[in-house]
Amino acid sequence: MSLVHYYPGDSFFHKLDPRVKMLWLACMFVLSFIFNHPLHLGVLFISVLFLWIYMKIPFSELKLFFKALTIVAIVTFFFQLLFYPGEHAIVSFSIPRWIPYFGGVTAITIEGLVNGIAMVLRLFIIVLTMPVITMSTSLEHLIISLIRMGMPYEIAFAATTALNLVPVLQSDALKIIDAQKARAFTALERGSFKDKIKAYVPLIVPLMVGSLKKGQQLEVAMESRAFGAYESRTYLTEIRMRSIDYVFAAFFVIITILCLALRILKGFGAFRL
Repeated sequence: MSLVHYYPGDSFFHKLDPRVKMLWLACMFVLSFIFNHPLHLGVLFISVLFLWIYMKIPFSELKLFFKALTIVAIVTFFFQLLFYPGEHAIVSFSIPRWIPYFGGVTAITIEGLVNGIAMVLRLFIIVLTMPVITMSTSLEHLIISLIRMGMPYEIAFAATTALNLVPVLQSDALKIIDAQKARAFTALERGSFKDKIKAYVPLIVPLMVGSLKKGQQLEVAMESRAFGAYESRTYLTEIRMRSIDYVFAAFFVIITILCLALRILKGFGAFRL
């Protein structure tokens, strides 16, 4: 499965203008950093999961993200639990200062526990919201929306082409692994940790060579079509903001500004004992 695969659909979120989706993404990022209470971040996290289910994205895609984030989430939670300063201890102990990295830790606090949970939820919210746009928006509409937002066509084309090449490289990597398995090369699965690190060398080299060849082919194809010859461009399809797009754009902005104002004035979204 690709991390940026487009899944066509007729859901309400699919039909929103790509620019509104990007505004929603920016608002989610802001809200995830405004809130520090696990309860509020949990609501955001559940809303993102609900959106994935509502858009009927295959569970295998979500499973892939959770698998990739598990180790990072555990390490993040562990370090926040140990090193975040707090006054309300759950468990008290003393680690000698001569021990690298962990020396001087004396207690696990409630503040560290809460902040660890908040950081993990924030990590999942940020990572899971980004693919929602690419999975619900065609590459063509995504390019046009970036251009309509003021991004130069060359930069928009380069950014979206890079996203589009991710599944291609992923497919090439799987083919190389299958070819190695057919030749009884099983170090990636059965070898020790050191053997697995060494086994990535014969995987990365042909993958890099293949990506360079694809880049050269893309360059030839672009030059044969006079890419960049004209400043003004026409497009096969056009995107236009509808009334419902303006309504939801205003809704996202108002909610974000309201939460930001409440956080500044009354500390809304912060954890307190």
